[in-house]
Amino acid sequence: MAEVDAISKLSGHPFGKLFFLNFMYEFSSIKACSGIIVRNVEGKIIHGRNLDFFMWDILTKLLVNIEYYQGKKLVYSVDTVVGSVFALTGIRHGAFAINVDTRKGKDIVTDLISVFWKDAIPNVWLLRKILENEVTYENALDKLLNTRIIAPVYYVISGIKPNEGAVIERDPVGHNGFYQLNSTNWFLIQTNYDRDEPDPFHDPRRVGV
Repeated sequence: MAEVDAISKLSGHPFGKLFFLNFMYEFSSIKACSGIIVRNVEGKIIHGRNLDFFMWDILTKLLVNIEYYQGKKLVYSVDTVVGSVFALTGIRHGAFAINVDTRKGKDIVTDLISVFWKDAIPNVWLLRKILENEVTYENALDKLLNTRIIAPVYYVISGIKPNEGAVIERDPVGHNGFYQLNSTNWFLIQTNYDRDEPDPFHDPRRVGV
């Protein structure tokens, strides 16, 4: 809240508008993302994502990469929206990277109840907090798995070792699914649907194609 207040004072934009902006991921239902983690033949992890919101033509003018330093040391960087204090995608340099993907939730009222009465943290605020406080892949993964959050979401996390990569189908408390890279599974892809649900875009006429 102190950061939102500072941005408000420095920019001249009302605090209320910026506060609303910082809940945009929870307010908006017209968003979709995909994340992918690949381990190449050399054991290097490649982590990519897209941010295919329907309002992309507006957001492209507001997306920025912000670098956070402790003294002169670059600690982490995030891709986010101007005026926000959360992170949609981030890299803790030399340790891990995380992105969020949209997972179907309930409604904004339920989400806000989770924040104000159940001590939950907004999904994208947790991502920023982990980037700031955690220094290892293992600790970051533990926080993504176990911290109480506002609403369902997909977290995609990668590390720097060959099998450090996971997709988490998060519920507000606990998770619905958890998938990791291993010796035989060299890639993970997450769109906006659980793996135990039928693909709504699947055409049965193309079975076997």
